[in-house]
Amino acid sequence: MSEKDPPIDPKIVQEGLRKAKANLVLDHPFFGSLALKLNYVPTTNVKHMHVDGVNLFYNPENIGELNERQLVGGIAQNVMHCALGHVVRRGDRDKGKWDRACDHAVNIILSDCKDLELPPESPCDMQYKGMTAEVIYNKLEDNDDDGDGDGEGPPNFSGINDAPTGGTGKDDPSKGQGKTTTQSDKELDDDWKISTAQAAKAAKMQGNLPGGIEDIMMDILAPKVQWKEILRRFLTQSDKSDYSWAKGNRRYISQGLYLPSQWSESMGEIVIAIDDSCSVSNNEIKQFQGELNAILEDCPPSKMTVVMCNTRVHNHTEYEPEDLPLKLKVRGSGGTDFKPVFDWIQKQNIQPECIVYLTDGYANTDFQPPEYPTLWIRTCRDSPEPEFGESVFLEISDA
Repeated sequence: MSEKDPPIDPKIVQEGLRKAKANLVLDHPFFGSLALKLNYVPTTNVKHMHVDGVNLFYNPENIGELNERQLVGGIAQNVMHCALGHVVRRGDRDKGKWDRACDHAVNIILSDCKDLELPPESPCDMQYKGMTAEVIYNKLEDNDDDGDGDGEGPPNFSGINDAPTGGTGKDDPSKGQGKTTTQSDKELDDDWKISTAQAAKAAKMQGNLPGGIEDIMMDILAPKVQWKEILRRFLTQSDKSDYSWAKGNRRYISQGLYLPSQWSESMGEIVIAIDDSCSVSNNEIKQFQGELNAILEDCPPSKMTVVMCNTRVHNHTEYEPEDLPLKLKVRGSGGTDFKPVFDWIQKQNIQPECIVYLTDGYANTDFQPPEYPTLWIRTCRDSPEPEFGESVFLEISDA
């Protein structure tokens, strides 16, 4: 806005924000429901908009120059910074450069959303498509680290402030008008993840979830440690391990010693199913095996059956606590069918506490679900969501 232009009425800007949020709720429910989580604070200490996971700070004069669609897009930008955890992930990185990296990551996603118009000066270089903000940050040149229009690089429309957690708002450009939260960074990030999942589910049920958003939901909601945490919860429950003389420990019988074996009242019997239809690599098996053994040593089941299946169950091995650690091998052949494993369990009259199924996920699950809990550990993010049970992804390291 030039010096000759009259000042923009703050009430008009506030009304514009209200309409923009209403339009998001009606036309873009995924963004709209998340936009309602933020506290909107006017301040002249930012050029356009800044967000910190609790507050959205806006400069009434500058955003007042946006048309209605651009304002809607600007709010969506800042909402996505929160949904993607940008407000808690900067660490010791340069703020300006981090802001630009995050803007590239968000704007590339939003550019695929129909009827959303990005504000002017919104960085959106498609060479960074599919990259996280951290990767983009490392690829940006140092002279591109401006972040809000005060340096050599082109200006951002949005800025990312550190989350005002722990009851402090050290990064508050409104000088005390912004709200704070007693949550930790992790708690705030988890809260946004939950809200993001709920918003995505609601929008999908309405048939109004943008395709690009659906594609990234897996990355937002499946951090690398999640599969291990859920697997541990499935297999440990309440640990009541004890020793029993009813069955001797086979490790020592050969030495002429009859010692008690360990058992777990809470665990009972479990089934581990392995999809070995050329779709699970040795590296995936190795990582799954290592974590599985660590958990089973903490709280071993009374018995465990490992079932290998492609389009049919072709091998199964029974293990007891003293047989640990497991050594899993796959032969890798044939197609994939999940139902034979569940049919086999029923024919064998096995009543497991749970079943853990390691697979790439490419097979139908439209059959009668079992009465026992099922955990699907999928190795491919593009595979369809199972129709029953709980599902997580096995993150593969480079090792």
